[in-house]
Amino acid sequence: MNREINIGLFGAGNLGSRHLQALAQIQLPSIIWVVDPNDESLAIAEERFHQVSSKQQVKKIEFSTSIDRIPSELDLCVISTNADIRLNVLDTLLKAINIKYLLLEKVLFQSESEIEIAAEILNKQKVKTWINCPRRMYPFYQKLKTTFPIGEKIHYELQGGNWGIGCNSIHHFDLLAWLTEDNLVEVDTSGLELEILKSKRSGFHEFTGTLYGRYANGSECLLTANQTVDCSSVINIKSDSIKIEIRESKGEAIIARKETNWKRESHDFRIPFQSELTHQFAYQVLKTGQSVLADFNDSADLHRPFLNSLIQHLNKVTGKVYSRCPIT
Repeated sequence: MNREINIGLFGAGNLGSRHLQALAQIQLPSIIWVVDPNDESLAIAEERFHQVSSKQQVKKIEFSTSIDRIPSELDLCVISTNADIRLNVLDTLLKAINIKYLLLEKVLFQSESEIEIAAEILNKQKVKTWINCPRRMYPFYQKLKTTFPIGEKIHYELQGGNWGIGCNSIHHFDLLAWLTEDNLVEVDTSGLELEILKSKRSGFHEFTGTLYGRYANGSECLLTANQTVDCSSVINIKSDSIKIEIRESKGEAIIARKETNWKRESHDFRIPFQSELTHQFAYQVLKTGQSVLADFNDSADLHRPFLNSLIQHLNKVTGKVYSRCPIT
């Protein structure tokens, strides 16, 4: 491109401002347009932008409470809103602006019907879209992927305290789908607790207990959040040829392989901040049109059984009729 790239960020809350800190470091001449209806969120986002920006490549940045000042075409757009309003934001933007590439936050939406509506909108506008489940971008998992035993049945288990099984499980379903190159076909909620918790975010819910995910080739994903236990999460990944124990928050990982007689090898593990990732995604997409992140269709296939199972659980436990799952 021989011109500045137009990048839009819609939603400048806590996570949105971290996306912005990453975009401030993009190595392409760019103009960034930040939109959020909340003046306070915009002020915090602007402050965080200036904490990291050298402004060498970001030629201009605009903060606004409406889309009226946004150009009619964007090369890349990041939508970092809550899930309950994301479809409306998506629809509004694509009616007003031509967008080439799009990054959506998870959870994608709150129901399968919203996924289908969004798919129709995106297909009609021909917008290439990816979902931000960024473990695929972590150096440890990138390296693991190169030697992962494709085709073997994998047992993936996460045990931890109340880590947000509703809003964060999709990260683990996505990671296992990517590592195994397999499809999630069923999510079983029979192991969830009957108590529905209020989320830290107003208007949203959370769950504890165990979610069970089954994949087409027989791999399984068990995700447990224990409300009464205060501990960091541990991930164990096992197959006939590999055993992996990961303590993400402590920066620890141990890998043992059958071919080395199960010799335990320690590896450093670091969780990159979102402020260290989005510009990498943006650069790759703008240069190649491709990303390691799951595209819309692949992520939608993960979200459908996940959302439908949680909605059924909510209806059964509460006696109400939920058509959307109030998670974000």
